[in-house]
Amino acid sequence: MKSLLVTRPKKDSIKIKEYLNKLGFNVYIEPMFSIKYLAAKINLKDFNWIISTSQHSIIALSKITKNRNINIITVGNNTMNIAQELGFTSVKSLNGNINDVISYIRNHNQANILYIRGKEVTHNLKKSFHYYKNFQEVILYNTIDRKYFSNRCYNALFQNKILGILLYSSRTAKILIELIKKHNIQDKIGGITIYAMSNKIADIAKTARWKIIKVSDQPTNKSLLSLIQ
Repeated sequence: MKSLLVTRPKKDSIKIKEYLNKLGFNVYIEPMFSIKYLAAKINLKDFNWIISTSQHSIIALSKITKNRNINIITVGNNTMNIAQELGFTSVKSLNGNINDVISYIRNHNQANILYIRGKEVTHNLKKSFHYYKNFQEVILYNTIDRKYFSNRCYNALFQNKILGILLYSSRTAKILIELIKKHNIQDKIGGITIYAMSNKIADIAKTARWKIIKVSDQPTNKSLLSLIQ
Protein backbone atom coordinates (compact mmCIF):
# COMPACT_ATOMS: atom_id res chain seq x y z
CA MET A 1 0.00 0.00 0.00
CA LYS A 2 1.18 3.54 -0.81
CA SER A 3 2.30 5.40 2.33
CA LEU A 4 2.35 9.08 3.27
CA LEU A 5 3.97 10.86 6.21
CA VAL A 6 2.00 13.58 8.02
CA THR A 7 4.18 15.87 10.14
CA ARG A 8 1.53 17.74 12.14
CA PRO A 9 0.77 17.12 15.84
CA LYS A 10 -1.16 13.88 16.32
CA LYS A 11 -4.41 15.57 17.33
CA ASP A 12 -4.34 17.69 14.16
CA SER A 13 -3.46 14.71 11.97
CA ILE A 14 -6.29 12.32 12.82
CA LYS A 15 -8.84 13.75 10.36
CA ILE A 16 -6.13 14.04 7.71
CA LYS A 17 -5.24 10.39 8.25
CA GLU A 18 -8.88 9.34 7.93
CA TYR A 19 -9.24 11.29 4.67
CA LEU A 20 -6.06 9.83 3.17
CA ASN A 21 -6.99 6.31 4.28
CA LYS A 22 -10.18 6.64 2.23
CA LEU A 23 -8.03 7.49 -0.80
CA GLY A 24 -6.15 4.24 -0.30
CA PHE A 25 -3.05 5.51 1.49
CA ASN A 26 -1.37 4.12 4.57
CA VAL A 27 -0.50 7.07 6.82
CA TYR A 28 2.36 7.56 9.28
CA ILE A 29 1.94 10.38 11.80
CA GLU A 30 5.24 11.85 12.99
CA PRO A 31 4.95 15.30 14.65
CA MET A 32 8.14 17.32 14.20
CA PHE A 33 7.64 19.17 17.47
CA SER A 34 5.53 19.19 20.61
CA ILE A 35 3.77 22.15 22.21
CA LYS A 36 4.18 23.41 25.77
CA TYR A 37 1.48 25.90 26.75
CA LEU A 38 2.55 28.67 29.12
CA ALA A 39 0.73 30.40 31.94
CA ALA A 40 0.03 34.11 31.52
CA LYS A 41 -2.08 36.81 33.14
CA ILE A 42 -3.66 39.17 30.62
CA ASN A 43 -6.26 41.87 31.09
CA LEU A 44 -8.10 41.30 27.82
CA LYS A 45 -10.40 44.26 28.50
CA ASP A 46 -7.47 46.53 27.60
CA PHE A 47 -7.53 45.41 23.96
CA ASN A 48 -9.86 45.95 21.01
CA TRP A 49 -8.43 43.09 18.98
CA ILE A 50 -6.43 39.91 19.55
CA ILE A 51 -4.18 38.92 16.62
CA SER A 52 -3.40 35.23 16.13
CA THR A 53 -1.21 33.71 13.42
CA SER A 54 -1.31 30.11 14.68
CA GLN A 55 -3.87 27.68 16.03
CA HIS A 56 -1.64 26.94 19.02
CA SER A 57 -1.88 30.54 20.22
CA ILE A 58 -5.69 30.25 20.07
CA ILE A 59 -5.63 26.98 22.01
CA ALA A 60 -3.32 28.60 24.57
CA LEU A 61 -5.66 31.59 24.86
CA SER A 62 -8.62 29.29 25.50
CA LYS A 63 -6.73 27.79 28.44
CA ILE A 64 -6.11 31.09 30.24
CA THR A 65 -9.48 32.83 29.82
CA LYS A 66 -13.14 31.91 29.94
CA ASN A 67 -14.06 35.00 27.94
CA ARG A 68 -15.34 33.86 24.54
CA ASN A 69 -16.64 37.25 23.35
CA ILE A 70 -13.29 38.94 22.69
CA ASN A 71 -12.57 40.15 19.15
CA ILE A 72 -10.05 37.89 17.39
CA ILE A 73 -8.32 38.32 14.03
CA THR A 74 -6.68 35.22 12.53
CA VAL A 75 -4.31 35.06 9.59
CA GLY A 76 -6.12 32.09 8.02
CA ASN A 77 -9.35 30.14 7.99
CA ASN A 78 -7.93 27.07 9.73
CA THR A 79 -7.08 29.09 12.84
CA MET A 80 -10.47 30.81 12.68
CA ASN A 81 -12.19 27.43 12.60
CA ILE A 82 -10.21 26.27 15.64
CA ALA A 83 -11.18 29.44 17.51
CA GLN A 84 -14.85 28.91 16.71
CA GLU A 85 -14.66 25.26 17.75
CA LEU A 86 -13.26 26.44 21.10
CA GLY A 87 -16.28 28.69 21.57
CA PHE A 88 -14.96 32.11 20.55
CA THR A 89 -17.85 33.98 18.95
CA SER A 90 -16.24 37.09 17.43
CA VAL A 91 -13.59 35.78 15.05
CA LYS A 92 -12.55 37.20 11.67
CA SER A 93 -10.13 35.55 9.25
CA LEU A 94 -7.94 37.60 6.91
CA ASN A 95 -7.62 34.44 4.78
CA GLY A 96 -4.10 35.43 3.81
CA ASN A 97 -0.54 35.57 5.12
CA ILE A 98 1.62 37.64 7.43
CA ASN A 99 1.59 40.56 4.98
CA ASP A 100 -2.18 40.78 5.32
CA VAL A 101 -1.77 40.92 9.11
CA ILE A 102 0.74 43.76 8.78
CA SER A 103 -1.64 45.69 6.51
CA TYR A 104 -4.51 45.15 8.92
CA ILE A 105 -2.53 46.48 11.88
CA ARG A 106 -1.42 49.54 9.91
CA ASN A 107 -5.02 50.26 8.93
CA HIS A 108 -6.16 49.96 12.56
CA ASN A 109 -3.30 51.77 14.27
CA GLN A 110 -5.63 53.56 16.68
CA ALA A 111 -6.89 50.28 18.15
CA ASN A 112 -5.33 48.53 21.13
CA ILE A 113 -3.99 45.27 19.71
CA LEU A 114 -2.58 42.21 21.47
CA TYR A 115 -0.55 39.74 19.42
CA ILE A 116 -0.62 36.23 20.92
CA ARG A 117 2.26 34.05 19.74
CA GLY A 118 4.73 31.27 20.39
CA LYS A 119 8.31 31.78 21.51
CA GLU A 120 9.59 31.11 17.99
CA VAL A 121 8.00 33.01 15.11
CA THR A 122 8.85 33.37 11.43
CA HIS A 123 8.08 37.10 11.40
CA ASN A 124 8.53 39.30 14.46
CA LEU A 125 5.49 41.60 14.42
CA LYS A 126 6.57 43.31 17.62
CA LYS A 127 9.79 44.38 15.93
CA SER A 128 7.82 45.71 12.95
CA PHE A 129 5.50 47.73 15.18
CA HIS A 130 7.79 48.68 18.06
CA TYR A 131 6.79 52.34 17.56
CA TYR A 132 3.07 51.54 18.12
CA LYS A 133 2.48 52.11 21.81
CA ASN A 134 -0.92 50.42 21.55
CA PHE A 135 0.53 47.23 20.05
CA GLN A 136 1.56 44.58 22.58
CA GLU A 137 2.44 40.90 22.45
CA VAL A 138 2.43 37.94 24.81
CA ILE A 139 4.11 34.54 24.42
CA LEU A 140 1.62 31.78 25.21
CA TYR A 141 3.43 28.63 24.11
CA ASN A 142 6.78 27.12 23.30
CA THR A 143 7.71 24.47 20.76
CA ILE A 144 10.02 21.56 21.53
CA ASP A 145 11.73 20.11 18.47
CA ARG A 146 11.80 16.36 17.86
CA LYS A 147 15.33 15.06 18.41
CA TYR A 148 15.06 11.74 16.54
CA PHE A 149 12.65 9.90 14.27
CA SER A 150 10.58 7.22 15.93
CA ASN A 151 11.71 3.68 15.05
CA ARG A 152 8.55 3.19 13.00
CA CYS A 153 9.11 6.34 10.95
CA TYR A 154 12.83 5.71 10.51
CA ASN A 155 12.23 2.17 9.27
CA ALA A 156 9.56 3.36 6.84
CA LEU A 157 11.94 5.94 5.37
CA PHE A 158 14.92 3.58 5.35
CA GLN A 159 12.91 0.88 3.58
CA ASN A 160 11.58 3.38 0.99
CA LYS A 161 7.97 2.90 2.06
CA ILE A 162 7.15 6.62 2.16
CA LEU A 163 6.04 8.08 -1.17
CA GLY A 164 4.99 11.52 0.06
CA ILE A 165 5.40 13.90 3.01
CA LEU A 166 2.96 16.68 3.98
CA LEU A 167 4.61 19.86 5.29
CA TYR A 168 2.55 22.56 7.00
CA SER A 169 5.17 25.01 8.26
CA SER A 170 8.70 26.26 7.64
CA ARG A 171 9.72 25.04 11.07
CA THR A 172 8.46 21.54 10.33
CA ALA A 173 10.39 21.48 7.06
CA LYS A 174 13.62 22.53 8.78
CA ILE A 175 13.28 19.93 11.54
CA LEU A 176 12.47 17.17 9.03
CA ILE A 177 15.58 17.89 6.96
CA GLU A 178 17.75 18.11 10.08
CA LEU A 179 16.50 14.69 11.22
CA ILE A 180 17.13 13.15 7.81
CA LYS A 181 20.74 14.38 8.02
CA LYS A 182 21.10 13.24 11.63
CA HIS A 183 19.95 9.73 10.71
CA ASN A 184 22.13 9.80 7.57
CA ILE A 185 19.32 8.74 5.21
CA GLN A 186 19.66 11.45 2.57
CA ASP A 187 19.98 8.69 -0.04
CA LYS A 188 16.53 7.33 0.92
CA ILE A 189 14.42 10.36 0.01
CA GLY A 190 14.92 10.59 -3.76
CA GLY A 191 11.59 8.89 -4.45
CA ILE A 192 9.54 11.05 -2.08
CA THR A 193 7.13 13.79 -3.16
CA ILE A 194 6.85 16.81 -0.85
CA TYR A 195 3.45 18.47 -0.46
CA ALA A 196 4.13 21.99 0.88
CA MET A 197 1.49 24.44 2.08
CA SER A 198 3.38 27.51 0.81
CA ASN A 199 6.25 28.59 -1.42
CA LYS A 200 8.25 29.55 1.66
CA ILE A 201 7.99 26.00 2.97
CA ALA A 202 8.87 24.66 -0.47
CA ASP A 203 12.01 26.83 -0.57
CA ILE A 204 13.24 25.22 2.63
CA ALA A 205 12.38 21.76 1.33
CA LYS A 206 14.49 22.44 -1.76
CA THR A 207 17.63 22.17 0.37
CA ALA A 208 17.16 18.38 0.18
CA ARG A 209 16.88 16.19 -2.92
CA TRP A 210 13.29 15.01 -3.21
CA LYS A 211 11.57 13.50 -6.23
CA ILE A 212 9.37 16.56 -6.66
CA ILE A 213 7.90 19.38 -4.56
CA LYS A 214 4.26 20.33 -5.02
CA VAL A 215 2.91 23.57 -3.53
CA SER A 216 -0.63 24.24 -2.38
CA ASP A 217 -2.51 27.03 -4.19
CA GLN A 218 -3.91 28.30 -0.87
CA PRO A 219 -2.52 28.01 2.69
CA THR A 220 -5.32 25.65 3.71
CA ASN A 221 -5.48 21.97 4.52
CA LYS A 222 -8.15 21.47 1.85
CA SER A 223 -5.95 22.97 -0.85
CA LEU A 224 -2.93 20.93 0.24
CA LEU A 225 -4.85 17.65 0.24
CA SER A 226 -6.16 18.40 -3.25
CA LEU A 227 -2.59 17.92 -4.53
CA ILE A 228 -2.58 14.28 -3.49
CA GLN A 229 -3.77 11.71 -6.00
